[in-house]
Amino acid sequence: MPGKRIGDSASVRTRCQKPDGRDFRGAGAAASSEGFDAIAEPVPGETSHTRTLKRAMEIAGSMQGLAERLGVTVTDLSDWIAGIRRAPTDVYLRALDLVARGRVPDAGD
Repeated sequence: MPGKRIGDSASVRTRCQKPDGRDFRGAGAAASSEGFDAIAEPVPGETSHTRTLKRAMEIAGSMQGLAERLGVTVTDLSDWIAGIRRAPTDVYLRALDLVARGRVPDAGD
């Protein structure tokens, strides 16, 4: 449309709406009056997170070894590896770094 600027209120959908105006309630999202502000826990199963954690566990030698390296409990790690809950981002990134290095870092690393 000539003269129509991107961001004009009529051209912007809010609250993750479908083109017909209905709210989109996608899998894994929880809605509030302000829009989507929370992410539900993932459905159990294999994901990039679970694969990364499993590979990191192989590199660390055991679940206990990986839990110690990541500074988490074995119970939490077990849930994350099983896909019951998602690991916090900082824990996932530490596991990803371990996998990228391909070995357990030395004390000086």
